[in-house]
Amino acid sequence: MVVNENEGGFKHMVSAPIAKAITPGDSGAGYANGETISPEGNKACRALYIGATGDLSVKMVGSGGDFKDTVTFIAVPVGVLPIQVERVFDTDTTASSIIALF
Repeated sequence: MVVNENEGGFKHMVSAPIAKAITPGDSGAGYANGETISPEGNKACRALYIGATGDLSVKMVGSGGDFKDTVTFIAVPVGVLPIQVERVFDTDTTASSIIALF
């Protein structure tokens, strides 16, 4: 579930109007396989859809400082994973059929 807050402070669920298939890649800042993750440029996705279970190595949006730059989720099941990422790494990713939701 993705939640946005409007100006009045009310929270409401927001669906993803855009989806893009992702091929994991290890090079270039904010990119997966040499392409921007987002159709709008270097913007993080709202969530990832995982089509085939496996491990998922990603760079989270909040990475840096005291936070790890790379995290690997182990045995991610098929379905929507509500995480915002800048990159899906090829190294250590065994999940497949990954779709970024924006």
